[in-house]
Amino acid sequence: MREMKDSGVEWIGEIPKDWKVSRLKYVLSEAMKYGANETGVEYSSEMPRYIRITDISLDGKLKDTGKLSLPNNVAKEYILKDKAILFARSGATVGKTFIYKSEYGKMAFAGYLISAYCNEKLFSPELLYYFTNSFAYSEWINRVFSQSTIQNIGADKYVNMILAVPKIAEQQQIVDYLDTKCSEIDATTEDIQKEISLLEDYKKSVITEAVTKGLDPDAEMKDSGIAWIGEIPKGWKVIRLKYITNSIGDGLHGTPNYDDLGTILFINGNNLGNRKISITEKTNRLTEEEYKKYGVLKLDKRTLLMSLNGTYGTLSMYDNEPIMLSKSVGYINVCNKETKEYLYYFLQSSLAQNQMTISLAGTTIANLSLATVRNLRICLPSICEQQQITDFLDAKCSEIDAIIADKKRQRGILADYKKSLIYEYVTGKKEVPINE
Repeated sequence: MREMKDSGVEWIGEIPKDWKVSRLKYVLSEAMKYGANETGVEYSSEMPRYIRITDISLDGKLKDTGKLSLPNNVAKEYILKDKAILFARSGATVGKTFIYKSEYGKMAFAGYLISAYCNEKLFSPELLYYFTNSFAYSEWINRVFSQSTIQNIGADKYVNMILAVPKIAEQQQIVDYLDTKCSEIDATTEDIQKEISLLEDYKKSVITEAVTKGLDPDAEMKDSGIAWIGEIPKGWKVIRLKYITNSIGDGLHGTPNYDDLGTILFINGNNLGNRKISITEKTNRLTEEEYKKYGVLKLDKRTLLMSLNGTYGTLSMYDNEPIMLSKSVGYINVCNKETKEYLYYFLQSSLAQNQMTISLAGTTIANLSLATVRNLRICLPSICEQQQITDFLDAKCSEIDAIIADKKRQRGILADYKKSLIYEYVTGKKEVPINE
């Protein structure tokens, strides 16, 4: 067993005796650089792809959706070179990283990202990327935040991040070993994610079948009169959403003054998607005095909330919490409580979601208009049958959600194991096996 020593850095702990510690700035080949403060244009293979924080997933992969480009004359100062490490400097995912490889094609990076290039004679860029996926890095991020009220890490902080530095030959051994082990973990994680996606698709199909065909397989059917809806049960009707609601609107078109001690929650689209509104430490708050400046929204137990942009069409039930809505959240005040419960499911169906998606055709930004929401076509049974369908879906979706939750728990365990495994090797607590 190798001899260890104290690194002098609490979140790194002990390191092998022949390792050193160094601040990031001492192993870079050039100064860290901020990206372009420019707005991207429609994606074209004739121009560099424009990489923003939102283009990088939480696991450091590059998303293949929502791509933008940056004109060549603007992008030339921000073109990425092979093995650049990009650090997110602000936003909800500050600290997130991405390693660029030239095989991805020509790319430029945006202003909320910072590029770093390692001097490969001193430190491996792949090892730096692995370090940023370890518990040591997470702890460093938390310590930076504990010293500041702003969720922002600039180049001045990143360059002073402390790394454990083995000899260059051992760095490559660690990278090769982690490449193999992490690929195995990623493959298992991907399989679990596919299972989650299949379960989510199954849930949507169960909902769609119930809210468009009913629960009785022998029910007499009729033509809905709308080709893309097809047949519906004989006693049902198709009606626009606005005719079964009292009002449909959205939240505040502006930015209020936040106060951590406020009692009014400021809700945006990220808070929606579960049956109940999701509240986190990052949810902003307002004082009652600030809230009253903008007028009190008339929300009650017959209100549904829906996200209007980004991940549009996600829903939550409103249950009389003291809240203010941002403009990214729409409210739907339904005429009666039973229909609210039924609509909660109908608006998750493929039929409803397809109407929303079609309305966005040709737009570059997913922004669901209130006019679209008001004119959504709803398959509507009697109140009695609405309640039966809601009861059925409550039970069935709870079963599916429980399985999904267990799969997500497994995925979380694997993610923690991966971070722990990386930590053990990038800090030298475990040595790469000779036969691997």
